[in-house]
Amino acid sequence: MENYFNYLAKMITSVFQNIGLWFQMTFAVPWSPVPNEFTEYGGYFNQFSPGFGVGGWIMFILFAIL
Repeated sequence: MENYFNYLAKMITSVFQNIGLWFQMTFAVPWSPVPNEFTEYGGYFNQFSPGFGVGGWIMFILFAIL
């Protein structure tokens, strides 16, 4: 009987680890490069923002709100 409970504990632990791995691979891993992308977007902003002008700043604010 003890062997069965050891088997059951090992199986349940493995199932929940696999479910957790599935959630990680489905939701977390695809988003892992995103922080690097934000630094790239900041570089674009620093490069082009000095030449925005009034219309450009208005469009920037509207786009940021959307």
